[in-house]
Amino acid sequence: MPARVDNLRESTDRSVRLVALGHLADATAAHSRLATESDDEALHDFRVALRRLRSWERAFRPYLRDDLGKKLRRRLRDLAHDTGDSRDLEVHLSWLGDQRRSLGRRQRAGLDWLVSQMEDKKADADHALEKDVDGRFTRLEARLARALESYRERIRLRKDGRAAPLPVFAEALAPRVRTQAGDLERHLGNVHSERDVREGHEARIAAKRLRYLLEPVMKIIPGAADLVDRLKSLQDVLGDLHDAQVFGAEISKAAMDAAAMPNAASSGDAEQPMPNLRRRASDSVAPMASEGASSSAVPERPTKGAEPVDAAVEQTPDAALSGAPDAAVPGAPAVAAVAAVTASASTAPVAPAVPAVPAVTAVPATPASRPNADFAPGLTAIMERLQARATAAFNQFSAEWLGDKAAGFFRDVDSVADRITQSAREGQEIERKYLLRFVPERARDSRWVEIAQGYLPGSKLQERIRRVSVQQGNGRKAIRFYRTMKLGEGVTRIEVEEETTEAIFLAMWPLTKRRRLRKRRFEVDVDGLTWEIDEFRNRDLVLAEVELDSEDDEVTFPEWLAPAVQREVTGEPEFLNVNLAR
Repeated sequence: MPARVDNLRESTDRSVRLVALGHLADATAAHSRLATESDDEALHDFRVALRRLRSWERAFRPYLRDDLGKKLRRRLRDLAHDTGDSRDLEVHLSWLGDQRRSLGRRQRAGLDWLVSQMEDKKADADHALEKDVDGRFTRLEARLARALESYRERIRLRKDGRAAPLPVFAEALAPRVRTQAGDLERHLGNVHSERDVREGHEARIAAKRLRYLLEPVMKIIPGAADLVDRLKSLQDVLGDLHDAQVFGAEISKAAMDAAAMPNAASSGDAEQPMPNLRRRASDSVAPMASEGASSSAVPERPTKGAEPVDAAVEQTPDAALSGAPDAAVPGAPAVAAVAAVTASASTAPVAPAVPAVPAVTAVPATPASRPNADFAPGLTAIMERLQARATAAFNQFSAEWLGDKAAGFFRDVDSVADRITQSAREGQEIERKYLLRFVPERARDSRWVEIAQGYLPGSKLQERIRRVSVQQGNGRKAIRFYRTMKLGEGVTRIEVEEETTEAIFLAMWPLTKRRRLRKRRFEVDVDGLTWEIDEFRNRDLVLAEVELDSEDDEVTFPEWLAPAVQREVTGEPEFLNVNLAR
């Protein structure tokens, strides 16, 4: 289960390390299950935990760089990458197993041969995994834990000698969510067809990274959980497309291997005529043309949850992708690799260049080494189904994400990022207060409200109840009631406020006897700030307040206000409302 953040106002250094340690703990737990043969999901969980940890470290590297050096990061990258082969083969074998029931008897020979080849490869990958990865992770886990469990905190003093507040996690998370969403939007905008292999792969990686940023806060930020679900769906779709492309290259190579084997259908007679595989291949170019190759026969990807099979999150596209032309993708004849085994002997064999469902250069057919015709029907059917799978995945992507269909999703991402930003100040009041000589005329011409407020007895907590009367255009008054709790002093204080009912206000009002005040508040908006000018009714006093985003914000007085300002009185006890009410 992804690590969680419960308080977005914790320090960034602490929160980043808590999440990273959570991912490391998940990897450790999954690693301990790898030795259990019956636990089919252990390797998947281990790989995903490593990917989450790498993605998190990448996103918050400025906060972790001092503790996680290049060598440690490189070892984590290599370990995550080395778990890929076994898991990818496991997923491909599972998919092939699902195809067997709907294949004919003649097609199963090719399927069985392909499964045998991949099982041998998986056995080798599993052996390397057990031999090498186990010891490497054990050593790496200990070093990562030591690096993440402690950190240094820098204290910055303000001009008045007080310590500046530490940066909170919400302030670091929100811009990263926006940046990663921008990356995803850019890559999605470059995917127009199945031929856009590279951009589809990059979009899938960007979707993962955005998802991994949102998962730790999806329980406390409204709307984040829905975004995570939609990102999982996008990963699944792009994962099906990518897996079909990568697996297509694997089968293309397998077809070449099959071509080099003796023909099981011949009796060793070099002059025996070859089956017309090229005609069979060309007849089945359309993915729906072959019996048993309908899209309904293509199963969902057999991974756990929504985690698609892929290289590590931070990896650049696979080496084959990075140098491949975008044209060699599903949409080329899906069974060209199988048809190629009957090509002229004058053509030299060439390895496939693209992990798509590609065409492969022809393989020579000689009397001593004829293509194995027994395998061709099965390999042909598998290639057709892979193309159908890729086509179905792109059609779904097109229906849900192509063009302006993703616009609503990115608006929702902006809203979630706004909520994260707001949470940094939730329950916090940052304001400066000034003593005025008079109420400026500009303020008297602006909107105003009448306020009556009282304070309940208390030494540490300040609980306030307030009645606010707003004069409306029709001459009537709109009256609202509020309860507020305040704690602290100075520029930044804790403030929690909620609207309440008239009945509760009237019940609590008697408790505020001899701790009340009345004032008229004028409100003037200037350059994104709201200046509140309070003219007190029970004493000759005028104060101005302005709320800020940060204690470090410089305050510039508007021209209409500057002549009235006498001095700043922020934090001075005699000008606190709770004391003015006595």
